Amino acid sequence: MNFRNRSLLFIAVISSMMLTISNPAFSSDADRVAQLIDVIRKGPSLYRTQEAAAAQVRFNPQGAGVAMTDDASFAAIKQSIRAAISLADMGPAAKEAVPALIEVFPRAEHVAIIANAQYGPGVGKFEDWVSTYTLSAKNKFILSSPFIEYQTLSRCEQFVEASAYTDIHDKRTSGQRIVSALADIYVVLRINAAACALSSITGVSPGNTPEAWRSWYASIQVSSAPAPASNTAPPTKVTVISTPANPPSDYVIGARYQLRMSTGDFITGTLEGVDESSITFRLDNGGRYIYEKSFVRERTLLSAPYSASTTYSTAPAYSPAPAQSAPAAAAQAYPGSVSYEDLMNFTYSGRMMEVYLQNGSVLRGTLGVVDATIMHLNVDGVEMPISRSVILRVVAVPDAASPKPSPSNTGGSSGGPTPW
Repeated sequence: MNFRNRSLLFIAVISSMMLTISNPAFSSDADRVAQLIDVIRKGPSLYRTQEAAAAQVRFNPQGAGVAMTDDASFAAIKQSIRAAISLADMGPAAKEAVPALIEVFPRAEHVAIIANAQYGPGVGKFEDWVSTYTLSAKNKFILSSPFIEYQTLSRCEQFVEASAYTDIHDKRTSGQRIVSALADIYVVLRINAAACALSSITGVSPGNTPEAWRSWYASIQVSSAPAPASNTAPPTKVTVISTPANPPSDYVIGARYQLRMSTGDFITGTLEGVDESSITFRLDNGGRYIYEKSFVRERTLLSAPYSASTTYSTAPAYSPAPAQSAPAAAAQAYPGSVSYEDLMNFTYSGRMMEVYLQNGSVLRGTLGVVDATIMHLNVDGVEMPISRSVILRVVAVPDAASPKPSPSNTGGSSGGPTPW
């Protein structure tokens, strides 16, 4: 092979590599998200099949809304549903799609009609009988919807809604109760594709309607902006002790936090509830939402728990104060309390302790590393760093299997407990 032929071969190889690199199949996640956003923006917000449009006009003419029913829109909504589910699969990596999803909010509706259904004795209440048909229609719709195949739709199955209208031709009643009837049941089936994608991306579940998501998004924008400082109400006593009836958590109900979400957004508000997988959070502007814990990347405690009547407002970010002399309340001796200095020399490392905070909270767990400013307390596997400046006192929990120590040995000093 002469030099000219080798040069041509080299150029061909380089050209082939450039084509491979530019192929969408090898594009980055950002490019993929941009492509899916484009599909969402080109599709309809709401598509109804002919059956769904007719049922909507018949049973809810005031709420008919603007819905596409033509063939071109049918093809577009199928692409939009696929795009939304693909964005849902990407999770927080698709956060750039949130504005487009909220703006367009693609949904699709169909209606299944059960004609001349016979209701009579022995099948429960009329409403329960209708609910049985509704659930059955929903299951059939998920398995074989006119919009998308089951394998794809099943990934957003929990965002498929079903509701029913009845057209009763003949009925017999006893008092206010229907005892027999002949009815047509219209089951409205809705794929909330946008809600599925948004919930997966953000970890929030405000609802399946565009209004709920737009309200949430507006609250996020407000919360991320600085707000003027205002006076806060005095804290109320909140006890957080680990017991079987009150399982421990790494959040304190009633406290104000600033959270950094996996989407990059910062939100500020008050914790109203918590369970093993999610938190209920009321934003400073009044919006109340449920967030998955897995979507919280960082959290900063802003203030102690408030009373239910407190008006929440933005406060300066909380930061532990350096070690300082104890407040007057801690100057008195507490039976069984342990000095902070004794905690620093590993005397009580691994022991069960109760930590009383200045705001009235009580934390219970095993003692971890303690330095001059921070104590680490492990509450059933959850490590909680506690600033020394907010601690009122610490009490060692007696071991039930061990005899109670004499007062002279309490706290590791012969002179009685020493406050700090």
